[in-house]
Amino acid sequence: MGSTSQVLVGAEHATDELIAAMSWLTRHETEARQLDALSLYIALRGVATRGAGGSARTAQADALHGMTNVPVGHMIYWRPIDETGVA
Repeated sequence: MGSTSQVLVGAEHATDELIAAMSWLTRHETEARQLDALSLYIALRGVATRGAGGSARTAQADALHGMTNVPVGHMIYWRPIDETGVA
């Protein structure tokens, strides 16, 4: 958030989202420095939640598994429904 102080990130803080955001930030430092605070936050939040382990994706997968009775660990596939209503 603009601080120049170092922050120790322990295991309780090292979420997939934080790791994804920091990885992006390290690879895109020049671009990130040109963004205002709000734009930077939006970019980092987007990277954190759309990554493979991002919280939005995990939450959606958890909800879909519960909604469809698909066991955890099995993939969910979306198929178009034909004119008879069968997937």
